[in-house]
Amino acid sequence: MIEFDQISYFSYWISVQAAWALHWLRLLRAEYFGQPLVIKVAILVIIGSVLAMSVIVAAMLWRMLGEWRQRRNLESVRSRYGAKIDHVMSDPDVVDQNLGIDDILEIFGIRKGKSEKESLQHARNLIRSKRDKRLFCQLVYERLLADTGELCSLNNIRRMLEVLGLYRFLEQELDHGNWRTKVRSLNMMSVFRLKVDAWLTNALLLSKSQTVRRLAVHASIMSGGDAKLDYFESDRFDRLCCIKDEIELGYSLQRRRSAGQKLPDLARLALLHDEVDAQCIFVKLMRYFGQSEHCSQLVDLFRDSKDHRLAMEIASTWGYLKYTDGEELLQEALLTRSDDVQVSFMQALTRMDTGRSVDALAGVFATAASSVTSYEALRCLYNYGQAGRRKFDELKAAARDTAKEVLFAPFEKASMAPFIAMDKALDYAPAEATVYNVHE
Repeated sequence: MIEFDQISYFSYWISVQAAWALHWLRLLRAEYFGQPLVIKVAILVIIGSVLAMSVIVAAMLWRMLGEWRQRRNLESVRSRYGAKIDHVMSDPDVVDQNLGIDDILEIFGIRKGKSEKESLQHARNLIRSKRDKRLFCQLVYERLLADTGELCSLNNIRRMLEVLGLYRFLEQELDHGNWRTKVRSLNMMSVFRLKVDAWLTNALLLSKSQTVRRLAVHASIMSGGDAKLDYFESDRFDRLCCIKDEIELGYSLQRRRSAGQKLPDLARLALLHDEVDAQCIFVKLMRYFGQSEHCSQLVDLFRDSKDHRLAMEIASTWGYLKYTDGEELLQEALLTRSDDVQVSFMQALTRMDTGRSVDALAGVFATAASSVTSYEALRCLYNYGQAGRRKFDELKAAARDTAKEVLFAPFEKASMAPFIAMDKALDYAPAEATVYNVHE
């Protein structure tokens, strides 16, 4: 207990300090108002600068303290569970197995209950605090991103998260967390290939954060229907789409196709937009996912568009998907386009391989001003079945002792065969090994 005389002492000390501070403030005030205007402004600027620097230093120190605490807590979780996570994710003896509940319980040293329900309850009580649950998921997430993808088994990772109750925890973070928490949880669930509940997705699509809405749309592609593509139908996608959207959409559609779900009509999405970049994304993905039944929807877009990039994408899509109804359109436009567009059109006609475009390809060889375009015309004829090969031989004989004879030389070298051949089919396959295409 504090005695009365102690309280009096403290009150007296505070009064002395207040009187001292008030005395100096009055002196400073009198000194300040006695100075010229220029000096007054300089003093205010100095005081403001000192206060601003103090706030910045305090904010930096607070952030450094928070990062230090985060690192300390992460190391604490890593020391307890890091070896077990590595064992589940990378041990060669474990990766090739489909771990069951009992296997996960044994790895984490969890006491088994009398029933499976009791065992799961013990497992979900292993990590109690939200902070440790977030850090555990972060460890798995970072470990998976850092791995080459050759050893990780996503089935085992998902089973581990389900047994420890972390799948449900991530869903709760999506439902109740702030927008940063939602983004972090959505990214983790996407990498772990965890299905996002449709009710949660619908709620996230109404978020004020544009980042959350974008991630929610990509999640809904995997677990929802065509009606949940609002982001790709919006004016914002038309204006702000980028290569990231194309990559994300490709991965999501591939995962959806692997799950046996119907893909959206990409041609319809292309027709909804006015910007060429957005149109090219959907037209390009059409050929990767074999949507030949929708090629006819691009006819008017091909006729009306004046952009060479879109014309090349539509031609390539028609060629790979063998939309022969568009062959006549490509032939008509062949000689009126620039060299790079002509090359794209010729390759599309070659992939259709109907036998009706031999004369059109030979015409480009005869009239092209660029040797590159002439060579591509020969390459297309060379790969255009028997009719194309016959025309190629005729042109070769006619070009003897002329300037164009040199264009036939690469076709006589065996080392050039891989570069002369032309692929006739295409399917979506990620170019790099990532967490999206590691084996299940």
